[in-house]
Amino acid sequence: AAAAAAAAAAAAASSSTGAGGAAADGGDGELVGFVQQLCQEFSPAAQLGVVLTLLQLLAHVAAETGAVPMRPGAAGRPQARHAELFEPSGHTPKQVRHFMYRLAAFASSLLSSAGFVRKIYATPEATGGEGTDGAGASADGAVASSPAAPSPLQAQRQQQQSFVAILETALSITTRLNASLSDESVNEATWPKFVKALLSNLYAVIDKTNALLSMPDFVAVVENLMQHSDGIVRRRSLKMLYERVLRDSATLHDHDAELLVGLVPCLLPIIGAGGGGGGG
Repeated sequence: AAAAAAAAAAAAASSSTGAGGAAADGGDGELVGFVQQLCQEFSPAAQLGVVLTLLQLLAHVAAETGAVPMRPGAAGRPQARHAELFEPSGHTPKQVRHFMYRLAAFASSLLSSAGFVRKIYATPEATGGEGTDGAGASADGAVASSPAAPSPLQAQRQQQQSFVAILETALSITTRLNASLSDESVNEATWPKFVKALLSNLYAVIDKTNALLSMPDFVAVVENLMQHSDGIVRRRSLKMLYERVLRDSATLHDHDAELLVGLVPCLLPIIGAGGGGGGG
C-alpha cells in the first residue's frame, strides 16, 4: 500500500513540473490534492511509509545528479528501486530541482494533513486504548476474520522505527544541503535560492514529525538517533533534544522528566567525542 501510494505521489510531483521547471497549475494541482486525499485513506503506518519513500527518492535524485553527495552508508542513501519512480537523466536540471522541491513539499503537507493527524492520534499506541481499526464484530458478537494485526506494542515500535527513519533521512539530507552552500565547486547563481527553498520544506518535515511524537515516543526516537552510525545525525539529534526540552520545559510532567534523564547515558559519549565526529 505504501509503495503504491508513494508511486502515485511521486507521479503527481513529477506531473506538476512543466517545461523549464515551472510549476504547472489547474489539473496538476488537483492531481496533487487527489493523491494526498488518496494517501489519507491508508493506515498511518502506510502514510509514514509514503513520507519515507519520498525522502529516499529525493536523496536518490540528489545523488544521481550530484547535487547533494550522500556519504556511503548514510541515512537517505539512494536505493535502486527509487530509479523506477523518477529518472533524472530524462529531465532538465530545473525540472529535476522542482521535482525535488515538490517531493519535500508533499511529504511536509501529508504529515500535517487533518486526515493523517487524526489517524495518528486514534491509533492504540497513541491513545493507549484498543483503537478502531482492528477486526470488526458482527451483529451476533462474532469477530470478523481478518489478517492478524500487530499488537499495540508491536505497532508502537513499528511507528517509532518509521519516525526514526524519516528523521535520520531528513537530517542527513539537510546537513549535506547546508554543506553544499559553502562548497566552492558549486558556482551556480541559482543554487543557494533553491537550497533554501528545499531546506524550508525539509525542516518542516522534521518539525512536523517531532510535533507528532509524544514524550515517550520522542525519547525512544532520539535515543535511537543518538546511537546512529553517522556522527552528523547524532549531533543533529542533540539539537532536536535541546529544542524539545526548551519548548516543553514549563509543562513537563515528572514522568517525562524521568524519561529525559534516562537519556544521559547516551548523551555522555556524544558530548565526550565533541558531538559525534563527522563533517557537516
